[in-house]
Amino acid sequence: MPDIIERTLTIRHKERKFGTGCVQRWAREREILVAEAVRLLRPFEETLAHGGPFLFGATPVYSDFLLSGILRNFTFCDGDKLPTGLPAVEAWQTRLTHFRYEDG
Repeated sequence: MPDIIERTLTIRHKERKFGTGCVQRWAREREILVAEAVRLLRPFEETLAHGGPFLFGATPVYSDFLLSGILRNFTFCDGDKLPTGLPAVEAWQTRLTHFRYEDG
């Protein structure tokens, strides 16, 4: 983060919650953490690759929005780019972003 105030506030917030030095540790262990995240997202990838357009059918439900929020937090510093190897999750995220409920 180029803005020193934003960086300081972020580090302060994260270290209060996760412990001193966590941000630096996460930077060092980035590849391992991303690989673990992809492993944990694999069931969602498989569900979306072989199921409907959303996690539980044709319309998004709370679980879709919850997973979307988790992924947005996960990809926040990377310009919202998901790790490679999750094409169904990526397509789902695009569908969810453009989804609009019909009035009726």
